[in-house]
Amino acid sequence: MMCSCLIATGVWYGIAKAPKIEDERGKTEQGVETKEKSNREAISGSGEGLKVVLADFVRQYGLDYEQFYETIKCESGFNPDPIGNILSRGIAQFTLPTWLGYCSERDERLNALKSLECASKMWQQGLQYKWDCWCMRYGKENLNCIKRGF
Repeated sequence: MMCSCLIATGVWYGIAKAPKIEDERGKTEQGVETKEKSNREAISGSGEGLKVVLADFVRQYGLDYEQFYETIKCESGFNPDPIGNILSRGIAQFTLPTWLGYCSERDERLNALKSLECASKMWQQGLQYKWDCWCMRYGKENLNCIKRGF
């Protein structure tokens, strides 16, 4: 059984806990990693670590695995640090206004796990249309996607 404390107490992939890593400023938080190298390694690419993380969020929030996986793949190529355009950042390609409105009061878009968790919560609320890739592939009949020009 997957740990339901995926983000709150650290990063769990199966049985082993990812090590605490120093962030870019050389600071660490007890049990929580900021801009984690281990997160990047586990999430980047289409490897098992990514599948475990996505499957956990899909189960936790009752999402469609294929749609979530394919949308994140399209948005960022599973790169946790991409800069998509002048405004979008992170594995789920959040703009700052969307992040601040739905996710957190702090800009943590480059934290891959927080970004995926927030995207999962938004999808659970029916907000998939906020992602261009979802609209292009799955939202052809979604009125919000149509209003956005898809």
